[in-house]
Amino acid sequence: MGTTCIEVSQIKVNDAYKADPGIIKPALGILSKVDGIISAFQGLDLENPENLYFLQAWKDIKYHHDFQADESIYSRLLSEVGRFTSGYQLFHVMFIEDPFEIFSSPLTELTSWKLAEGVDAGTFTMHLKNFIMEIRKRHAQSGAFGQAVEDRQVFVMVIGWDSLESALRDPLIEQPISELSELAVLERRAFQLESFKS
Repeated sequence: MGTTCIEVSQIKVNDAYKADPGIIKPALGILSKVDGIISAFQGLDLENPENLYFLQAWKDIKYHHDFQADESIYSRLLSEVGRFTSGYQLFHVMFIEDPFEIFSSPLTELTSWKLAEGVDAGTFTMHLKNFIMEIRKRHAQSGAFGQAVEDRQVFVMVIGWDSLESALRDPLIEQPISELSELAVLERRAFQLESFKS
């Protein structure tokens, strides 16, 4: 599944970041020059501003692995990230369609789904495809989904909204999310993303 590789990094920010969010600029500077990154965005989780997210589109996951293997530059990045985080985790998603336009929306919602035991991935994929088609008929600017590389039981959906208000006031979105939640455990996040490489 998928043609576009997106790295999702969740970073728990520390007091140094809270005192000066500009502390992330050296890390962003390093990432913006990495070979293989097509575009990259960053933003705080609006409901939990303890979490900062980096979303990076790679030409191929191999480029990320090559970057991690380059000790000199990767160790510099980890050193810079260590200045503003108390912990982080990352995973890669192979999206069926390019989600770049969505990341430029006024509000980006990212939902991850962990399939419940016994749920067929193919069946869940069809449900998500139908859900995305419905989303595109409504207020949302666009929608896309993909499957995690590290755990094939995890699916990720992104939706671009005009505003937080438009996302919250659409009860017809909540019903299919509730139905999908019977098949998988979900986690929802929303950001106002800023590009640091395009």
